[in-house]
Amino acid sequence: MWSDFSAASGEGSDVLCAVRDCAEPATAAGESMATRFSSMADVLAYFATSIEALDAASAEELRKLVPR
Repeated sequence: MWSDFSAASGEGSDVLCAVRDCAEPATAAGESMATRFSSMADVLAYFATSIEALDAASAEELRKLVPR
């Protein structure tokens, strides 16, 4: 990352302004990713609960089979 700063050209204040102006979009992107990960975690938690219940029901049905 730091090596990318060597490619910045222009007056020092222009470069600093450009870097400063990245803060808001970067924060928005981070918040968007956090929301997305949280939503994904909620879906996976629901999936895990559903699978656990379905797995228990399937296991119960298998136990009802008459052994041969």
